Amino acid sequence: MWAIDIGNTQTVAGYIQDGKVIYRSRISSKRFFEIAELNKWINKLKKIKNTNIVGISNVVPKLEPIFKKTIKHNFDLNPIFVEPIWPNAFKMKILILKPQTLGADRWANSIAAKILYGFPCIIVDFGTATTFDVIDRKGDYYGGVILPGINISLSALHTYTAKLPLVSFKKMDYTIAKDTVSAIRSGIFWGMIGQLREILLRVRKEIGVVAPAIATGGWSYLFHEMNIFHKINQDLTLQGIEIFTQTICAKLKK
Repeated sequence: MWAIDIGNTQTVAGYIQDGKVIYRSRISSKRFFEIAELNKWINKLKKIKNTNIVGISNVVPKLEPIFKKTIKHNFDLNPIFVEPIWPNAFKMKILILKPQTLGADRWANSIAAKILYGFPCIIVDFGTATTFDVIDRKGDYYGGVILPGINISLSALHTYTAKLPLVSFKKMDYTIAKDTVSAIRSGIFWGMIGQLREILLRVRKEIGVVAPAIATGGWSYLFHEMNIFHKINQDLTLQGIEIFTQTICAKLKK
């Protein structure tokens, strides 16, 4: 099946077979507001691998009707959108004040992490925002944390200052920089390290257990040597979409 994760910045599609992503395609989400661009991309996916199941996680509401129409046109089927519904199907209560406000990508991440890695656990997703999602020792969704993502921080420094340039992000091996670009990269990288460690420390204290942290998202690979994460899985969201979609399909057939 095809799993599609529509983010604020990028959209990722993965063809999943036997629980593994065997093909990926990544594209800017902004291009999809032109339906011709979306149709071209979806048609490309169909030519690579046809399917009778498409699952979608979407955090850009305006794109939902466009995707529905395009998936129907190309695959002749109705996609299944990930929603924070039927938590009993995953034996996971959603313990926040308004469960319906939980982002589709965060619900997909939580489902995948619980099933693939067990519980308790903490999922950190490096997307447009950096999010933390907590699965407690009972296997329930306990709550989370949201902070500005890496690209938002880089963009803000450039947008709201007169002289600071917009720079690309990269891992830094040192802290004290000798030029402006390196200083920005150092501040963002080591600032993120500090945020990760402090937030994880406080989350573990609040839930009363040293839960392992699972990382996903575009920048997650840069933190693999920092002794912060138990596992880094950049396909976690796609795998969660697949698990959700297959589970809901099985429920609907009964």
